[in-house]
Amino acid sequence: MATSTAVDIAPSTDSWIDPVHSDAPSLHVGLEISSVRIKALKYIPEEGILVASGILPALYAFDTVSMKSLWCVCPRNIFGAVRGLDIHGRVLVCGFDDNALRVFLFPFVTDVDGHERINYRAAPVLSATFSHAHLDYIRCVQFQPQTKGFQPLFGWQPPNFLTASDDQTLRLFSWSGSQDPRPVQKQVLTGHRHYVMCVAWLPPHPSTTDSTTSHFAVSCSLDTTVKVWNTENGRTLATASKAHTRGINHLAITPITFASATAQSCAHTGEVGSKLLREWLIVTAADDFCITILRLEVSSDTFGKQHVMIYVQRSISGIHTQNVS
Repeated sequence: MATSTAVDIAPSTDSWIDPVHSDAPSLHVGLEISSVRIKALKYIPEEGILVASGILPALYAFDTVSMKSLWCVCPRNIFGAVRGLDIHGRVLVCGFDDNALRVFLFPFVTDVDGHERINYRAAPVLSATFSHAHLDYIRCVQFQPQTKGFQPLFGWQPPNFLTASDDQTLRLFSWSGSQDPRPVQKQVLTGHRHYVMCVAWLPPHPSTTDSTTSHFAVSCSLDTTVKVWNTENGRTLATASKAHTRGINHLAITPITFASATAQSCAHTGEVGSKLLREWLIVTAADDFCITILRLEVSSDTFGKQHVMIYVQRSISGIHTQNVS
């Protein structure tokens, strides 16, 4: 298990913040962002705020109601894109093309009732940098969904997060036991043979309160495969090797809520005595101009052993004429 230590960078000397920076992309009706190629988006629905990153090493925020730019943050002396980002609470984690992870913190504000809350309308401040988090571009950053019983060490501390990279690996990070948000590498997941373009945690299944799949994740790669992982031990649980004929760029996952049946009714498991079946749909987009729908099944037998299977359910072609990402 490899570990690394984050190094703090003083925001006052290493970054600048300009809410009305003239180079910030404009936001038009329909949320069309022009002048900068966008690489990552994160929507904060309760605030109506969209955070974006692009081919420049900068972060932008927009009010989706007023259609106005809120702030722009650009760390100094950094070149390349911000290809992946995610937000949990007041913590924003970004993956940069210099192979580093950077942690930003949103400030707090006191509302009219005297309650302190996170102020997403103010620019976040650079708090820490994890240099050499990967050996190549970081494509995706994803916080783990919180499960029932999650107990952070501190009130603000977010859960673990995953990253995907052009170095053909995924990496699992947690947080160090200090008041500063310092990511610490816990696990390296290997098995892909080309750039890993996207990773997503398996969302909780509404048919059960069982959290045994909360540490499962799904990734896609330019090697044309979709893999299911156990992030606790870094093992591959299942692989779909015929999802596409060319590289896969993106995926999304949703649980199948109407199928909380027993695994005995599913011909794909083939397990005698299976008692619980949970299913998810995975949608992938690729360079073969196609969209593919896959089915992921996780069943548990009477001995508590889990069985994982992923297979292609349907491929949709003829709609797109270019790469789908």
